[in-house]
Amino acid sequence: MKIVKDGGTMIDESPEDCQRFFANEGFIHYVGMLNPPRPGVLDCFQTLENSYFHPGTPRNHLFILRVLEWMDILWGVVSIPIGEKHLMERSAQLNRLKVADGVPTMFVDDGAYHFPVSNERVFTLENIRGHPIYHL
Repeated sequence: MKIVKDGGTMIDESPEDCQRFFANEGFIHYVGMLNPPRPGVLDCFQTLENSYFHPGTPRNHLFILRVLEWMDILWGVVSIPIGEKHLMERSAQLNRLKVADGVPTMFVDDGAYHFPVSNERVFTLENIRGHPIYHL
């Protein structure tokens, strides 16, 4: 998995480091589609970082973005301290998204596939009911 470091540099993260991080009960994680883009996801990530975890400040180290390709889709996973989950909920709402329980699941001919990172602290960003994307 790739992790975005300060300044936007992407580096590879070992599977062991990744698993160790997601086992840390101090963080909560939010998955969103980046490409093809789910409307509002990138804006939500930017709202969260720029409003509460300002780049160039010590707090920015608490905002962790991972990027991975899964099922031919580019996904972003934002991790923040679990005690600050209300900040993501507010950012999601501002961007007409909701925080859905669970991870993305893809259904294809040979079965169901679940997102490769999953635990009780991983959630998915989805568009709210009535979002303009559903009226196209």
